[in-house]
Amino acid sequence: MRVKKYTAPSMSEAMVRVKQDLGVHAVILHSRKRKTGGIFGFLSKTIVEVTAAHDPEPAGMKPQTAAKSIHSSNYPAMKLPTSSDRQEDSANMAISSPDPVSFWLKRLYKAGLGETETEKVKEKLFRIWYSSEEEPEAHALERAVKEAVSELLPPPVQAVKARYIQVFGPTGVGKTTTLAKLAAKTVLQDKKSAAFITADTYRIAAVEQLKTYAELLEIPVGVAYSAEDIQKFRDQFSDYDHVFIDTAGRNYRNKHYVNQLQDILGDDSDTERHLVLSATSKLEDMEAVVSQFSHALPDSLILTKLDETVSAGAAISIACSAGIPVSVMATGQNVPDDLQNAERSLLTERLLDWRNES
Repeated sequence: MRVKKYTAPSMSEAMVRVKQDLGVHAVILHSRKRKTGGIFGFLSKTIVEVTAAHDPEPAGMKPQTAAKSIHSSNYPAMKLPTSSDRQEDSANMAISSPDPVSFWLKRLYKAGLGETETEKVKEKLFRIWYSSEEEPEAHALERAVKEAVSELLPPPVQAVKARYIQVFGPTGVGKTTTLAKLAAKTVLQDKKSAAFITADTYRIAAVEQLKTYAELLEIPVGVAYSAEDIQKFRDQFSDYDHVFIDTAGRNYRNKHYVNQLQDILGDDSDTERHLVLSATSKLEDMEAVVSQFSHALPDSLILTKLDETVSAGAAISIACSAGIPVSVMATGQNVPDDLQNAERSLLTERLLDWRNES
């Protein structure tokens, strides 16, 4: 195998040099940006450094019988995502990877999986590709992708194990509906006693919404206007198997609100804290939400609106990068039917669900 290092002002120019020197079958082993020149860091320039390799075909082997032809008609062509901030990275992977591997990398990018997670999947696929004497079957690569993503995810946890279950998160992610689903499952399926507490007194009709669910389930509800009220209702409902506590959805970028939230979140061992995120959100927004709410120490993530997106990769990436396990997946508005306990296999299937192909 011939290995060579290239430097260029940009990734696109580096890739041109790689292709000119090593050909279109070249593989990118590593790439990074670094500064060069200048004095004490001033007036320096940023360049791209790429390490590429090319494995020449063994002498005497006919092209049509080569063990690893990287052009395979078994893998349909797919378009790269149009997002400008990912286009160059996608092109980098696509140019430098064998067609079957490139197919899966493009698929992961299209599904919204983050660059870091996709890079780790690529490493696993490369190990399989270059350690096999024959071209791996399509199903073997698909299985490897699922295994790689599953290994990146923290082990899922089960919700509603503690007595008090609190949900929090940004506005519009479906906290109240999700809480109602959890309570309905507890009452109707698990045959346990339950109660509601809501601190969402800012949103119009929020209290009435939860009261409606409480009437349908025939369980009590307490309306809390302060941290003291929440503690009062926690004590009042202490004989119930589970108490579900709703919080107000406010602008997560408002640090004052986030600090206020800390006052009403329980921190005892008998309280679960679940950060609710919408799978329809962009990865950058999810990262900002997790960063803002990190002081609340969420026990798990609850992913909502998975039925409303064709690209669940961002939700999976945030679980991987934040190291917070997923406990619940919400896939619709039906209470409590459209609620699933999170499993790694379900999350990876959602990521690679071909029925979601647009």
